[in-house]
Amino acid sequence: MAYASLANVPPVVGLYSSFFPTLLYAVFGTSKHIMYGMFAVPSLMVGSIIDDLNPQDPNCTLYEKDLQQAEAIEICAAITFCLGLIFMLMSLLRLHTLTDYLSDNLVAGFTTAASIHVLFSQLPKLFAIKVQRREGFFKLGLIAYDLLTEIRTTNLVDFSISVICIGILMIGRYLVNPRVTKKLKFPIPFELLIVIISTLISKFFYFERNFDVSVVSTIPTGVPTPQVPDFSRVPSLLPRAIPIAIVIFGTTISVGKLFAKKHGYKVYPAQDLRAMGFIQLIVSFFRCHPGSGSLSRSAVASQLGGKSQFVSMTCASVVLVVVLWLGPLLYHLPICVLASIIFVALQGMFAQFRSLGTLWKASKIDFTIWMVSFLATSLYDVSEGLLIAVGFSLFTEEYQEQKSTKMSKNTVL
Repeated sequence: MAYASLANVPPVVGLYSSFFPTLLYAVFGTSKHIMYGMFAVPSLMVGSIIDDLNPQDPNCTLYEKDLQQAEAIEICAAITFCLGLIFMLMSLLRLHTLTDYLSDNLVAGFTTAASIHVLFSQLPKLFAIKVQRREGFFKLGLIAYDLLTEIRTTNLVDFSISVICIGILMIGRYLVNPRVTKKLKFPIPFELLIVIISTLISKFFYFERNFDVSVVSTIPTGVPTPQVPDFSRVPSLLPRAIPIAIVIFGTTISVGKLFAKKHGYKVYPAQDLRAMGFIQLIVSFFRCHPGSGSLSRSAVASQLGGKSQFVSMTCASVVLVVVLWLGPLLYHLPICVLASIIFVALQGMFAQFRSLGTLWKASKIDFTIWMVSFLATSLYDVSEGLLIAVGFSLFTEEYQEQKSTKMSKNTVL
């Protein structure tokens, strides 16, 4: 649900997207540990497209808000369908080797910068303030300026909830769970506890009515009836979906290879590419957000001793219970709590800065690729940053290859 808010779609879309894609990848994917569902970076990119085509009006009526949410779901489903088409085309063209050009350094620099974009998108929700939509060059700087100018309108109750939740989650993540996992072999689910406790407190103290705290509101129950995506949107959305496809494919295969190497088995990018295409096409009929491999959730599955996709099926079953029966209980969940969960979840992405010193000593070119990827994505938007990073990476590889060929010729002569 937190990632659904990041993608500018209703929370229930996050639940659907944590059930259907997860279940289908467990059947058709080749990794034993990938938790396939929503991931922050693709959610941000999808949310940017939805915000562009369906800008939110904070002063709209409830009826107009319902229309905006329905439109957002339609756009999201169409993007998911486009990704299915792209993955299928990539599979036919045997472009699964594309991951060879998405080096670890490119992916690390890009995801670190993208995480900053995600962080800035959540700050208004942590403070409960409204800022105008920004895009283009120096977007993050403009958002920071808007936040500073509007900081006086902060809802102090929302902000207090955010501070408390972030504090508890950070303590749990860095102090409690490292000790607990040594004895229990699994971490305490602080995120789940925070959601339950904050929802109960919000309900019994009427946070929405008494303190104007933004809450999740109504979550419909039941599995959605399949509906055909709006194909008329496909021609305009297809080009904008290409960067998302690159991110999802690169991330999923990278995560799959990481855990395959750790546990001694192989993943097959060609088969995974076909599986992802099939999954995106199917779940688009259920109004789902695009699925992607998640490093953090996959790491938890590995840490808990999972050796097959039975872990994913179990998680999907739990989500199904929420979809069928428990959704209405989350009505009073404060939005700032979801933003707090995302804020803390991003800390692992920022840890990638620690590798820069070692990278500089090992390879100046790899360090440059990391920095170009990071700076391009930070200064521009996520999609533009990815294209610049990939272009620069291809240029450096071609340069190194030509340099190596020239040195070989000189050696022969």
